[in-house]
Amino acid sequence: MIRQILLTAGIILFTIGATLTLAPSKEASKPTQEGTKELKVLKKEKETLQKKLDEKELELSNIQTELETLQEQAKANDEEPAEEKKPKKATTKIVITIEDGVRSPDVAVSLAEANIIDDAKKFNDFLKEKGYASKIQLGTYEIDPAMDYDAIAKIITKHGE
Repeated sequence: MIRQILLTAGIILFTIGATLTLAPSKEASKPTQEGTKELKVLKKEKETLQKKLDEKELELSNIQTELETLQEQAKANDEEPAEEKKPKKATTKIVITIEDGVRSPDVAVSLAEANIIDDAKKFNDFLKEKGYASKIQLGTYEIDPAMDYDAIAKIITKHGE
């Protein structure tokens, strides 16, 4: 009989304990002051981050628009005739003097420094390839920057006379 009472009391105590353990606590559902402050801080951080995200999205949108504009311009430039793509050079002639002992690479560098040609190495290679490199003559020459390599070579080797 005592055993029956103890067993019943144990079952009752177990049921009460399980109910209290599994039931939500009123204290747990109430936010504490610290929890409320943390929640406010987190909300402010979220708002700040959202603003930054919106700004970055706007910035990205502007960059994409600018990129599209540049791509359209590049495409339009690619469609222009080759003659229009070449930079316009001055129509005035430039005076250059070739002195004794100057070799073709030196002449090419002088012409590049005077903005008559774009690439000294390429011009020197042209002179060698066409056989002009060893035929450069001493003297003072007027050269138009619009001339091509062949015309310049003929002038400085006096083949054009």
